[in-house]
Amino acid sequence: FAFFLVEIFLIIFYPQNLSGSWMTFHKDGLILNKNRGKSLHQHGNKKVIYHFGKYHNRKYPNLILKKKDNILILGDSFTFGWLISDEETFIYKLNNHYNKLNFINVSTGGWGTSDQLRYLENFCKLVNPKKTIIFFNSADIDRSFISNLNKINEKNILEKNNVKINNF
Repeated sequence: FAFFLVEIFLIIFYPQNLSGSWMTFHKDGLILNKNRGKSLHQHGNKKVIYHFGKYHNRKYPNLILKKKDNILILGDSFTFGWLISDEETFIYKLNNHYNKLNFINVSTGGWGTSDQLRYLENFCKLVNPKKTIIFFNSADIDRSFISNLNKINEKNILEKNNVKINNF
């Protein structure tokens, strides 16, 4: 009964943002967007619903994926469109401007160069892009070390490093 009263008190006097989950883990530890579906992201008074497609990509209204002329977009939260509706992202606007091309935005918040490389290794054949565009920023190299997806062995060769997923 005490927990119930505390919960009511918190709901009334200290309401929390009620964001849904839109991130998931691949079996090798790569953080991905959801695979299909939608999710709510709330930060303060700002509420946005993200829509996701079959490649863990932002799914834009009126975008029909074709086998050719797909351009894969890799980046982090800026390219993903963090707290921006689907129609307001610059990748959506590129899709509207270049009708014959499909820009598939698989960017994910917190990604670095290791994450982008791992996405290409795991999903590039499935997406089958004609071209790939990678957006970098100043934090991408640091995030590669933090993600621990790759390591340099004693012979200075880059190797995959399977990251243990915390199921909690």
